[in-house]
Amino acid sequence: MSIQSARRAFLLIALLAAGCRPDPYTWHGSPYPDPRPAPPLPLADTSGVAFELGASGAAVTLVYFGYTYCPDVCPATVADVAWSMEQLGPLADQVTFVFVTIDPDRDTAEIVRRFLDNFDAHFVGLTGSPDDLASAREAYGVFAQVEPSSDPEAYLITHTSRLFLIDPDGLLVTSYPFGTPRTDLLADLRHALEGLP
Repeated sequence: MSIQSARRAFLLIALLAAGCRPDPYTWHGSPYPDPRPAPPLPLADTSGVAFELGASGAAVTLVYFGYTYCPDVCPATVADVAWSMEQLGPLADQVTFVFVTIDPDRDTAEIVRRFLDNFDAHFVGLTGSPDDLASAREAYGVFAQVEPSSDPEAYLITHTSRLFLIDPDGLLVTSYPFGTPRTDLLADLRHALEGLP
């Protein structure tokens, strides 16, 4: 075989091999072009224990910033996560859902725990000082502002409503705006858990 024929054969094999390679997975929601390590959440869970990302041993973490008095968006988002967990079956043990309050004045640890237990007793609730919670929001690019109200106990909070997905490598790979189909979240969770023991 001549050198030119050998080169042609090599190129043909390379092209065929490239054609057999599966396309890289495309995350749903708003994927980060350059995934970065997820910012830590130095807060306390509803038992008063310091929280550490990845300490639970679960492979994937979902993080959501919300408040228990939210009339619509927050409970709907948590319900979507609970549905996804049900669909995953035993694989759900490899996923941790973390709910970070943006309303420390009303969301005591007990209230957050009761709220989450309505959806899934395994969900983790985080609370902390206003300054610590503000730092956590800033790290994830989350906005929160209390709306004016004549009743200091009854107010709404305008906030970023995004669910963040952290993959098994600890990278923040995508986030989901409110209204993302729950099937998209489920597909991404299944992909993130592929190949795990």
